[in-house]
Amino acid sequence: MRTVSLITLSILICACSVNNKNLPDGIEVIPVEIDEVSQDASSFLEKIEIVPLETNDSSIFHRCNKVIYDQSSDLFAIYTSDQIVFTFSGNGQYIANSKKMKGQGPEDYVMVLDINFNPYLKGIDLLNPYGTIYTYSPTFELLAKRKFKPEFPLEYLMALDAENYI
Repeated sequence: MRTVSLITLSILICACSVNNKNLPDGIEVIPVEIDEVSQDASSFLEKIEIVPLETNDSSIFHRCNKVIYDQSSDLFAIYTSDQIVFTFSGNGQYIANSKKMKGQGPEDYVMVLDINFNPYLKGIDLLNPYGTIYTYSPTFELLAKRKFKPEFPLEYLMALDAENYI
């Protein structure tokens, strides 16, 4: 029993020891000073704007989960706790919402975990937990539907190009 404890202890010490790993070429380690927090927001914020959103019977939402803005298309997308996505122009004009696309139809989605802009397809990607990514236009016409088999549960997505995601 003593030998097993001694072996386990030595394995634990070896596993926890500091190990300098050589990084491949092209990878740079950037040190971050977590003790020296800057109080100056201008070091990471360019500007802050308040954009009033158009309010009508189709643009009212409850409990916003995520707000994203795409500078190239000057578009806001708002994802709510009801799993509905609302789109607004950069000046706050209401464009559309995804209520008509939530359902069981061939172009519809059932559940959404995350949304993000897809600059390659010029649309909004919606990630489904069952391995499907739906890409809709800002007015919610289906642009693409891609199925894949996830190796582990997914929660977020980002397009690397028209076909590949992380």
